[in-house]
This record gives sequence, structure tokens and C-alpha cells, in this order.
Amino acid sequence: MAEDYLMHFGWSEIRALSGQQQMSALTLSFSAEESTRSIRKRLMLAARKVPSDLRILGDFSHPKIYPVLREAQRLSIPKIWLVGDLRPLRTLSKLELIRLRNISVLCHQMSAGPLPAEVLELYDRWSAPEKRLYIASEVNVKTKIVDRWFAEEKSLFPPYFQRGWRIPSKV
Repeated sequence: MAEDYLMHFGWSEIRALSGQQQMSALTLSFSAEESTRSIRKRLMLAARKVPSDLRILGDFSHPKIYPVLREAQRLSIPKIWLVGDLRPLRTLSKLELIRLRNISVLCHQMSAGPLPAEVLELYDRWSAPEKRLYIASEVNVKTKIVDRWFAEEKSLFPPYFQRGWRIPSKV
């Protein structure tokens, strides 16, 4: 009975009582081909660590992305980030976006060119989360171009730069 409670509601209450220190951030990456069952299992294992932030670096074109994100919200993790190419999330309905209200931060990873129209539409429709742009680049020229977009008000969102960082293509 007690194990069922932990499996469904997480470990946060038990950890708070035992005085165990909370992990600051945890990252979960998955591909569009990975089974939903496998992703959910790894989400449950992540919840046992009780991180303050969960950064999901998944392939958001996963056919069951909405149920996966709903499952992530059910965990006892205060702040959930979605990081990567967010364009596939544009297909979520307004009701689904409302139900995903506990997603804290949206981070679209830019590769080249201005912010895609699909991401602008998503950011406009999904008002609750904080919006960010991540630019992963090995080249300073790209960094300067994107910074100029923001300075010239061609981008409404300030860019965050990470040199040499890339989202893994497969788990």
C-alpha cells in the first residue's frame, strides 16, 4: 500500500521528512521512436531523485508527446523545462496547453535563421511558461548575429548561448 502511494505521488513528502537534500536539476532525453512505457519508467526513476528542475530534451515530434508531458507534470518536480526544437508542440490544442500549465520554461533551440513562425505561434498561444531561445554554436559570428536580432527587436525573447552544446539526437 505504501509503495503504491510512492509510485503514484512521488517521494517529495518522504524526502522532506527525512531531511534528504534535493537534487538541483535532472535531464531526460528521448527519441520519437522510444516507447511511451519506457519514457514513463524513466520519468518515475527521475522523480525518485526529487530534482528541483526536470529538463526534458526529448524529440517533441513523439506521437504521444501530450501524454508524456502530462505524466511529467504528475511527478513531484517543481519546475519542468522543455528544451529543443519546439515546433512540433504547435499542434497541441488550446485545451491541452491549458492542461500543461505546470510546464515552467520553454527553450527553443535555434540552429540558423530567425525564429520559426511555428515557435512564435506556440509562444503566443502558450502564455504560462517562461520563453527562452537557446543558441548552440561553435562560431562567434552566429552568436553576434542572434544577439543583433534581439538588440534590433527582431526577436522578442533574449537569447541564451551555449558554446559546443547540442541536444543528443538519440538516447
